[in-house]
Formats: sequence, C-alpha cells, structure tokens
Amino acid sequence: MTDSEDTIHEGASSEHKQSDSSSPVCLSAKIVTVGDSGVGKSSLIQMFSKSTAWLDDGPIGSTIGVDFVSKEVVIDNYCLKLQIWDTAGQERYHALVTPYFRNAVGVVAVYDVTSRLSFQNLKTWLNKLETVNTDPVIIVVGNKIDRERQVTRSEGLQFSKERGALYMETSVLIGHGVSHIFEKLMRKVLQSDTLFNKLQEDTLKAETSDKISIPQFRECLCN
Repeated sequence: MTDSEDTIHEGASSEHKQSDSSSPVCLSAKIVTVGDSGVGKSSLIQMFSKSTAWLDDGPIGSTIGVDFVSKEVVIDNYCLKLQIWDTAGQERYHALVTPYFRNAVGVVAVYDVTSRLSFQNLKTWLNKLETVNTDPVIIVVGNKIDRERQVTRSEGLQFSKERGALYMETSVLIGHGVSHIFEKLMRKVLQSDTLFNKLQEDTLKAETSDKISIPQFRECLCN
C-alpha cells in the first residue's frame, strides 16, 4: 500500500455488506492521536477536519488535557463518523489521557522528523496504549517533512514494521498527505471483522443512548 492512497470516495469495495435501509447510517469510529507535545497532532486534526492548520491568530497552541473533533466521511462506500480525540503530549497529562485510549479502533501516532526524541518517545506512547487497548489499527506518522530531518524515512518504516503498524509521512504546514492518513487507517479498520463489528456495536450503543430508532446499516452510496 503506497502513501498516495485513493481519495476518500474512490476506494476498493469493502468485503463487509450492510443491510438495505431508507437512509445511510454513519458508523461511529473512535480515533485517538498520541505523541509528544509540539509534533503537530492538533494541526493535523485541524487540517483534516477543516482543511486548514492555521487559525487567524497564528499556529495552534498545545492541547491541554484532551480535545475532540468529529467529522463525517465516506470511505469505500461506508459512511463513517470519525470521533478524533486529540490528546496532550506533555508529561504531566499522561495519566489523564491514557484512559481515552480505551475503545479506540484507530490510533494516529505522530512524531516530528526533525526531533529524534519525539521519535524515540513513540515507543513509550504505544506501550501505554497497549496497557489498555490491544485491538486498534495503528498508523505511525512522521510530520514536518518540509524541514531538515533528524529521523530518516527508513527508520520510521522499520519502527512501524516492528510494531505491526501502518506508516506515512506528512507536512501539515503545506497540507501534504493529511487526508490520506485517515483514509489509510480506516480502510485497514474496515478490513478487520473484529473492528468492523465493534463499529456497528458502538454505533448501536450511541443510537440507543440518544433514544433514536435504530435502522439497519447499509452501504452509503452518497458522493
């Protein structure tokens, strides 16, 4: 699988089939980001959700605790409501953010290619993840490739291979490859029977808690 994956609306058909219904139902998918402070997690999410990483008053500041963004997308004809949790990277927040790793189907582990320390610390982040959740698909992301590197691409690929994770590189500053990160991640999630079933279960729970009638899932054929 290459880094330049197909666009959100142009994937290969998924093996899973959904029952017909009068309207498509978006499957809820919890995604968490992990990584040191300053690697670009918040900017990555902002760029993906709003197509911009820069606010009117300048770059995004460090996340305090946990933040949350929701975006609906269509991948391989499946309507997905991505619930993306932006976790703080500062040491003092580690105990606070770890519980948010539970029930995630996808993890975006971000490091800064200009900071070897942020790359080395990914091991600690993923070890913390595994103490509460061993199921999610993980994609390792090397950010800031528009700058001079301290970490090579081959090092990032090797680390990802050792952790059984996907790998991509990006530059949030210039918007390179941002949307492909979430597409690649969710395609892998959809290919897993266990995680696909979890998407359905989590969506049903959300519908029930909101006291909304629960229609059957079906493939979303929207554009």
